[in-house]
Amino acid sequence: MARATIVDVRSRALSVPLSIPHTALIAVAIALVGAGCPPGEPLDPQCDVSADCGERELCVDRRCLRDDSLPLGEGEGEGEGEGEEGEGEGEGDEGEGEGEGEGEGEPGCTPACNEWQTCDAGTCNYQGDLCDTFNSAATVDIFADIDRTLDAATAEPYFHDGKERYWRNHRLIQTRPGMKIEVTVTTTTTGYDPVAYLLDDSADQCTQLGMNDDGAGLPNAKLTVDATGDNLDVAVTSFAALGSANATGSYHLKTRGVLCGADNGNVWLETVDQQTYDQCFRVFEMFPQDCVGLNPCARDEAGNLTGKFCCIQLGTAGDCGRAGNAPIFLTEYGDECGGVGLGNACGQTSDCVAGLSCVGNVCQ
Repeated sequence: MARATIVDVRSRALSVPLSIPHTALIAVAIALVGAGCPPGEPLDPQCDVSADCGERELCVDRRCLRDDSLPLGEGEGEGEGEGEEGEGEGEGDEGEGEGEGEGEGEPGCTPACNEWQTCDAGTCNYQGDLCDTFNSAATVDIFADIDRTLDAATAEPYFHDGKERYWRNHRLIQTRPGMKIEVTVTTTTTGYDPVAYLLDDSADQCTQLGMNDDGAGLPNAKLTVDATGDNLDVAVTSFAALGSANATGSYHLKTRGVLCGADNGNVWLETVDQQTYDQCFRVFEMFPQDCVGLNPCARDEAGNLTGKFCCIQLGTAGDCGRAGNAPIFLTEYGDECGGVGLGNACGQTSDCVAGLSCVGNVCQ
């Protein structure tokens, strides 16, 4: 099917959120001892990130949940089949005719076009658009580390942004509206300079939303992505064009869900693991607010308090002791984050009894 020509709207803001299905609820009943609620850790945890789970499974609160909407991984889901050929003969009357005419065929392409191109009036043109280089198995979730190679055997060529280069696309999955995802690309290949593009492949368009190339510094490329739907691709290529010795190389792609950048000089904060991001993001998903002065109580898949809080503030705020740009982590808060305003401690006003507000992690 014909695809629209790529549109460059690098300065356009993302504004149309799409819903992303949530994973199934996991309910774990744990006997409570004394006052308060449990810390919310699953018995016999199965995973830390989705990569620890099987095909079509996601890591949610350290449990592997099946999600049949996910594509199969690379190398699976292939099949072969054979058909039968038929033969037949027919007879007809013969006829004769005379006539004269001259004709010329369309000129061919020299050198011959590659398998992704068609020959049009002696010129090789790429079929479709840049998003068509996307491989449905090349998915990456919001907390991943993967290593890939960019060369003739593993990538596909395409002409975009003034150059013909090799490309590999990675589709972001497990996103929900409101999420911020930081994507970084680094390399140890001498001379190879990776470049990252953010593409929106929705509505039969292939729209460029952003591009980054930090050159020789690390990371070599970095994108901060507003999660607005399930059609976002991160395309990795090279700065050098095809034919150059630096057009190929290996790279490491890292994705992390990040929090609180709008309140931290646009420096977005990572979390130590996927469970921490899930439980802390839910707080801001349920109670939209800024991060100033907050160490909110973490929430599980059902929105319940887990007995832990998100250590966001620096220094001694909330007695959690996070320093510098260290990742956000979960820390025990006992009954205070397992009930409603128990012990007058809180992470936010919704943790307090009616009529009280959370000020400095104390209900008053």
